[in-house]
Amino acid sequence: MTRSQIYRELKVLAEHGLVATLKTGPRDSQPYRLTEAGRRAFRRWIAQRPGRPNMRVPLVLHVFFGESVPPEEMARSLADLRAYHEERLAVYRGFEERVERGSWPGEALRLGILFQETMIGWIDSLQKARRGKRPARPARKR
Repeated sequence: MTRSQIYRELKVLAEHGLVATLKTGPRDSQPYRLTEAGRRAFRRWIAQRPGRPNMRVPLVLHVFFGESVPPEEMARSLADLRAYHEERLAVYRGFEERVERGSWPGEALRLGILFQETMIGWIDSLQKARRGKRPARPARKR
């Protein structure tokens, strides 16, 4: 999500009285605070059951049709995405000392770390396949 998207959403929330604007900060940043109506709306929203996950990883489509992707483009895509996940993993690891292990926020952070590690492992397996080795496949359950 971009900063402009966040501020666009905050403006809509302010129009509905769910957040209030505060005094403009340094570099014209616009701070907000949650209103009581916003707290009530948040409590109603967070109490709803979450929907099913929706996997949106554009590289999966690129890989699915990999035979049609030039090898140098695939290599660049894999390297770029690996670098991205390495950076995200470092950011998440930076939160580990501030989040209590086993707490709800700690469990959300653990999933984020596992996801980044899984993506890095998957990309590494694809990069090996590009060097002439087949991607490792999990054993099938019978």
